[in-house]
Amino acid sequence: KWLAPRLPDFYARHPNIQLRFVSSVWNETVGNPEYDLDIRYGTGHWPGLSSDRLTWDTISPLCSRTLLENGHLTEYRDLANHTLIHVLGYQEGWAKWLRAAGVAELAEGRGNLQVDNSLLAFRLAAHNCGVALARSSLGEWDIGSKQLLHPFDLAVSIDEAFYLVSESGVQPHPNAEAFRTWLLEIARPDV
Repeated sequence: KWLAPRLPDFYARHPNIQLRFVSSVWNETVGNPEYDLDIRYGTGHWPGLSSDRLTWDTISPLCSRTLLENGHLTEYRDLANHTLIHVLGYQEGWAKWLRAAGVAELAEGRGNLQVDNSLLAFRLAAHNCGVALARSSLGEWDIGSKQLLHPFDLAVSIDEAFYLVSESGVQPHPNAEAFRTWLLEIARPDV
């Protein structure tokens, strides 16, 4: 969701470079000779790897327009009446946001749903299956398209981020280096 809208700029600058993307939430690509770069989510510290930060996120709830327009989410405590959609693998999530909102006890609420990626969490929220917690770099399209809305103004800064990762001390392919340079350039304005 973050990379796709920016890719036409790369192709305009580098029309002769062909890219191959492999999307996997849990797969380890670094160290595999078929891959030059990896985009990982975390704190940026992985043994034997170099990492460059790509995003600086905040987290905030997202819900369907229907849920919001029906007046079911007007204050933080109303979240106790809804399923909170959690994305596996994130260290900073609902507990952190609820603590910042002053309703930490809701982390053990009536219903929690766990999924393995944000895209599924957003789709579930759009179909009234609960309230998702969005990272600002991932939820922008859904918010811009009005499929999902923020029921509250509170956005909490987090330390986790997306990082561009490569093996330390390994010279990348020239095309991979061109992609890396471009990606780091376009990521900076999002700070």
